[in-house]
Amino acid sequence: MVCPVSQMDIFFIISSIGFVSVWIFGTIVLVRLARILGTFRRIADGLEKNIENIGDSAEEMVEDVRDSTAYRLLFGKKRRKHKKSE
Repeated sequence: MVCPVSQMDIFFIISSIGFVSVWIFGTIVLVRLARILGTFRRIADGLEKNIENIGDSAEEMVEDVRDSTAYRLLFGKKRRKHKKSE
């Protein structure tokens, strides 16, 4: 039979090992998560810069299409509405 003091020592050792291993695992997970978030931030910054360039290019293409002869032939000239002044 094992005396109660030995049982407490065994429990203390096992719980200490479990506690330390949980903290190590948690630290590893947090470090990985921080790296992943940093990567997402860099990707988002790059996309933001490219979106501005893409927006300018798309706007130029729309203007070119509207100025083309085929577009004017199919859709006619754009009529502007004049506001009535009171």
